[in-house]
Amino acid sequence: LYDGVCALCNATIHFIVVHDRRGRFRFAPLQGEFARRLLSRFGRDAADLDTVYLYLRDGETEQLLDRSRAAFAVLHELGGWWRWLALLRVLPPALTDFAYR
Repeated sequence: LYDGVCALCNATIHFIVVHDRRGRFRFAPLQGEFARRLLSRFGRDAADLDTVYLYLRDGETEQLLDRSRAAFAVLHELGGWWRWLALLRVLPPALTDFAYR
């Protein structure tokens, strides 16, 4: 889930689409109905546009990652050299989220 009116966010989505060779990612703007319903299930507000969210579902298990944790998970899934950047997820979220902002 991303800010649909943010130029940087849209460029990031384009980057992911180009590098997602397995076609694993789907995208929805935070301004849409899908984001509003999904985020409300996790106690989040879709009007909070200062982040990106990655929704993961494995069978009955659901997880919502935001900010740097979402970015690291995407990089890991893209594979290749991008997976190396995902190793930064071992750093404390307070530090990586600060860098994300």
